[in-house]
Amino acid sequence: MWGFFIVVDIGLLLYWGLFGLDWLPAFAVLLPEAPPAAQYSFCTIDLLVAISGLYSLYEWRSNHDTWRMLAVASLALMLASGLQLLVWTLAIAASNVLLIVVSVVFIITPLVFMNRLVRNVRRRATKIY
Repeated sequence: MWGFFIVVDIGLLLYWGLFGLDWLPAFAVLLPEAPPAAQYSFCTIDLLVAISGLYSLYEWRSNHDTWRMLAVASLALMLASGLQLLVWTLAIAASNVLLIVVSVVFIITPLVFMNRLVRNVRRRATKIY
């Protein structure tokens, strides 16, 4: 799970950093047909995904119990980001199969990881010490 968090979170930070500096080649822009304002509508939620994901990793490494809450928040934000991307893709670039695949990955993956986190919490709660 942590490898996924690191790849996604650093990837999002790199993407938006390069996008903001206008250093992305045209083929790397997710929604090239959309105006810049629409592109930036994804920025806030993606940055929140990245920051909360990386911070949950920091909390986990520091052995703090808050890492689960941060991980669930990051996954919920990723799910929302995937849904937003799917809606935009279907509305603007319905023929872009790559964006549809990325959207579906951003929707399904958080659900799988959230299920794992919830099951682990339940297991820990039922143990008698």
